[in-house]
Amino acid sequence: MHYAFALLLAAAAAYGAEPSPRLAISIESAITRPGREGKGALIRPLVLILSNWESKAPEIEAYSYAGTVKAECERLKSAAGHWDANIKYAVTEEAGKTPFLGQVRVRLQVEGPIVRGEYEGAFNGIAMSGHPGAGLVFEHMYTPPHRGLLLWLPHLKNAVKGIVIWGNGANLDDRHAALREDMQAFAAANSLALVGTGELSSGMMGAREGQRILDGLQAFAVMSGHPELQQVPIFFMGHSNGGGMAIAFNDWMPKRVAAFIDSHGSTVVNGLSPEGAANPGVLTAGEVDPKIPPERIAEVFHAIRAQGARVCFLVEQGENHPPGPGSMPFFLFVMQHAVDRPVDESRAWLADNSTWKQGITRILPAAGFEGDAASMSWLFDKDVAYVYRGIATYDNPLKVQRAAGHSAAYLRGEPVQIEATAFGDNQWKSVALYDGAVRLGEITREHPRLTLAAQKPGAHAGVLIGELPGGELRTSLPVAWVVWP
Repeated sequence: MHYAFALLLAAAAAYGAEPSPRLAISIESAITRPGREGKGALIRPLVLILSNWESKAPEIEAYSYAGTVKAECERLKSAAGHWDANIKYAVTEEAGKTPFLGQVRVRLQVEGPIVRGEYEGAFNGIAMSGHPGAGLVFEHMYTPPHRGLLLWLPHLKNAVKGIVIWGNGANLDDRHAALREDMQAFAAANSLALVGTGELSSGMMGAREGQRILDGLQAFAVMSGHPELQQVPIFFMGHSNGGGMAIAFNDWMPKRVAAFIDSHGSTVVNGLSPEGAANPGVLTAGEVDPKIPPERIAEVFHAIRAQGARVCFLVEQGENHPPGPGSMPFFLFVMQHAVDRPVDESRAWLADNSTWKQGITRILPAAGFEGDAASMSWLFDKDVAYVYRGIATYDNPLKVQRAAGHSAAYLRGEPVQIEATAFGDNQWKSVALYDGAVRLGEITREHPRLTLAAQKPGAHAGVLIGELPGGELRTSLPVAWVVWP
């Protein structure tokens, strides 16, 4: 332990320091695109971080992806365990220009660091409503107002077993990823901390940016009273630049990494150390992505797979640079399996990447395979293979979703309803819903909805598997349900 850090811990203990988290709120669609004169769709987030949030006059900071955001908070009378407020905010896109104004009312229920609720309001006359991301957090800034880290803990006192880090997009402040409810539910179910990053670079993830992350975790260990944050394994995820951050951090500090997800990511790594290659990983690309074409990510996959890396690769059909709808269900499901148990090669499966467009992707156990496994995707186990097959296969005739527009996160004991929304033109011998490789029940055109009994806490990923009269199989993109503990 570094001497300075030991002094900080000793000082905190001597003075009986208690964690002093701040309240953070993220409204994902609250501001219009820059340069549209405050018109059009609300596509940018409004992120609020409040100090002294329990007082009558909280101090408030606000930010979004672009421009300057100023906010005011008016606390409203509310019952114990609730936090209600009116928030007024002004967005200045360029210095000297008239700001665009918005107002939102939030109604939150606070249960320790877990915060849920709803909001309604308008930005420049454009109405909005929904459920915000929220939580009690700790903040560590390198260069305010955007360059830094945001930490959410599922419990302020109980030790965590690992850390999920979400890497930011290029020049973006994605710290509010720590407020996504699906990721919070996953983290809470597995006793993991959740960290979002802001304006870090994948191209300097070694001793510069990577060390900044480790320094930030050390600072969080002190301010939150969780010294284990310095040692527990890291599950690193990210999209675009954030995906590059994930694979580059795994290359630089593999001993801290348990698994990594590189979604449509920067191609900053063309080789891995034996330690880095041993950690399970995912690489994805968008079929029509002009920023980072799939061919470039395929080159990275083939280079590191030839070194024995435990990675899979897929190209999302028809997707541009943003991740497709099957991405997060697959990512969280992979991470769930990486949390549940260490890598066991006897349980690993392979996928034949050359069969994505052949009706259904070919998957098979790795044990006993005598072909060229280096050209195939490595998969954690049979469960992960079934979900991979769903997102990797092109032209899936079956479609599935959560019923009634439910979010991906469910309370423990809450029924989960999943429904098929498309069967294609085929005549099916049978269609069934699977959670990974576990069959949950049959679905038909006449009865397309399946109600699942109380589900195990953690991340689940459902796919439909249909059998045609001739015995051929077809599948669907995966859908997620993530259950709070």
